Amino acid sequence: MKKGEVAIIMADRVEMMPYAQLTGFQNCLMEFCKDNPNWIEYYLPEVRKMGLTVFTEKYQKWLTDQHRIVKPNRKRKIKSL
Repeated sequence: MKKGEVAIIMADRVEMMPYAQLTGFQNCLMEFCKDNPNWIEYYLPEVRKMGLTVFTEKYQKWLTDQHRIVKPNRKRKIKSL
């Protein structure tokens, strides 16, 4: 596994990616594949086929899409220790 693939996995754990949209490949739908976590690792072969540069461009476009970015209406309260 390469560093870029590890980075993709880590980014997916922070915020789940729309795999089919980014890879053009639908591995499995959760309702049809019981006990399948449907993680990005299953899509890495498709990412390799398309190339990391193309995937990175698609990922950055999705990441900065204004429809994806949700701005909270209220301020977060910081809990004191």
